[in-house]
Amino acid sequence: MEKQYTVTLKCIFCGSTEFECDENNPPKDGEMIKCENCGQLNDFSAIKNLCVNKKVEEIKEEYITEVKNIFKKFGKL
Repeated sequence: MEKQYTVTLKCIFCGSTEFECDENNPPKDGEMIKCENCGQLNDFSAIKNLCVNKKVEEIKEEYITEVKNIFKKFGKL
């Protein structure tokens, strides 16, 4: 079974997840997007990479925990 994950972009200044974006024209790498909360401009590429990398680390931790639990179940750890 394939799991799907969602990444939520967060403003690097205030942590808000609300940005001024046109739903019909999503931002492209390298573009600046404005936070609706604090008004600061965020580099779309930078916050996307930051949030994706954070999610990847969370997923790794989930799988490490799952593998440890499997080994414990069979008495190998």
